[in-house]
Amino acid sequence: MKFTQLVKPATPEQALAYAKQPNTIVLGGGMWVRMQKKQFDTAIDLSALGLDTIEETADGLKIGAYVTLRQLETSPAFAAYTKDAVKTSFSPIVGVQFRNGATVGGSIFGRFGFSDVTTLFMALGATLTFVEAGEMPIASYVGGGILHDVLTYITLPKTAPDAVAVFAHRHSATDFPFVTVAAAKRGEQITVCASPVPVRPCAKTFACKDASADAFFADMPVKPNATQTAVYRDHVTRVLINRAILAVGGAPHEN
Repeated sequence: MKFTQLVKPATPEQALAYAKQPNTIVLGGGMWVRMQKKQFDTAIDLSALGLDTIEETADGLKIGAYVTLRQLETSPAFAAYTKDAVKTSFSPIVGVQFRNGATVGGSIFGRFGFSDVTTLFMALGATLTFVEAGEMPIASYVGGGILHDVLTYITLPKTAPDAVAVFAHRHSATDFPFVTVAAAKRGEQITVCASPVPVRPCAKTFACKDASADAFFADMPVKPNATQTAVYRDHVTRVLINRAILAVGGAPHEN
């Protein structure tokens, strides 16, 4: 990735004004976007906006978009909220040096099909806050169209899940996963999110007794990608979904 100028706005409103200009890009942590082979007029650095904090508020756990994956991985509050599933979810992402730079906002805003981060936050029922669009459920953003806006915060519901489980399948350690699954149980409901690349993550909520891979894929067939057939990807995803459901206390189902 190349750009003509780098700007460092002092307020979210200034960042939005730059983001509205043509041929601009928000850098986030700059870990994924720098791999693009594109030329931009302006790159926007959000590091001066104070979005690098994790706070427990009356609304829930409020996470700044500039918080790094390593900050989340080592946060006692986030570990308690996710029942330590953050370790399973984040530890395979490249390496510690990478996670010290990659941000949670950049990971979510990119809507990457391979994202362990987005899959976990969708299962947790996160709400995103944008400068212009305001608040919206993460599922609405991931499943929607292009949004020329600036992500500022990710908020998790006040009530933490009773149990959380994360599973992923990779060709090798630290590689991008081609299937990522997360499940979170609250009371008598289980939310399941699956991201079988190249499809964007999708989340669905079921009564505990009804949660299963068959129910999840009732209206959403898995597609092939460059290295796996649809049959193979479908089988692996179903196995991981049923394991995640069982891990959080759902009823056992055949894989």
